[in-house]
Amino acid sequence: MNKKLITVFGDEQMITDNQKPPIEDMLTGLTGKIQNVWESVEVAAFEVSIINVDGTRAANLTKLREEMKKRYGVKRHGCIRGIYMIYVYNTNLKGGEKKLFYIGESRKSVFSRLKRHFSKVEKQKIEGAPARYKSFSNLFDEGMKIEVKILRLKTEENLLYRRLLEEILTLSEKPKYIDDLNNNLVKRNPVEL
Repeated sequence: MNKKLITVFGDEQMITDNQKPPIEDMLTGLTGKIQNVWESVEVAAFEVSIINVDGTRAANLTKLREEMKKRYGVKRHGCIRGIYMIYVYNTNLKGGEKKLFYIGESRKSVFSRLKRHFSKVEKQKIEGAPARYKSFSNLFDEGMKIEVKILRLKTEENLLYRRLLEEILTLSEKPKYIDDLNNNLVKRNPVEL
């Protein structure tokens, strides 16, 4: 980046030009680091059991939490941090394939984020609930199966890359939730050319 020093009333100030930093340099530095982080990821998939609670279908969060802790060999669910991918498939459809529904990340606890997402199934029914909750409306319908894939990042340094990895996965894998959000956004705010 071209920089110039000028003196204004005895104070030196730096003026920079309006050029963007070269992206090649940024990408070169990131590519190797992201590859190292990606190779250290611990992956595990979990089927989310659906139970009936007071006449309402819901995720069996206790079972999910305990399976997660057991699989990763930890005592607290807060030790499982990183990226998560929620897959859904409808067993009522012949040849129903598993589809990626949502990709998210957590620095503190993947389980806590999943718990929050699964609560949106009921929260979306409340009048005035955010429109973005609507996509969660049929997650627990009869015949639906849910699988969660967790990409665990174990070190603090690797956790710094979780948002970037989440964004890369979202852009490349195109989860249904993002398509729904984008479609609703375009309907509410059409782009004028």
